[in-house]
Amino acid sequence: MPQLPKPVRKARAKSLRDAGEAALGRFLDTRTGKTESVLIEAGGTGRTAHYAPIRIDGDYERGGIVDAVVTARGSDHLIGRPR
Repeated sequence: MPQLPKPVRKARAKSLRDAGEAALGRFLDTRTGKTESVLIEAGGTGRTAHYAPIRIDGDYERGGIVDAVVTARGSDHLIGRPR
């Protein structure tokens, strides 16, 4: 199968990255105001049951589960507070 020219590949890759970022933003927006169970990865960061990264105020033990209310979002993560 012949390769596409490099400018076409680059344009398609950018289009896919942009679509992925937009989809992530839409998903994160739907979580604001919801209570999420968070698996703590390190300190005050972890992942929700939907694998969304989240930052929570405080310091928690790695591997613990914390209920958090999502208060906002960053460009690629949620921001929450302990419930």
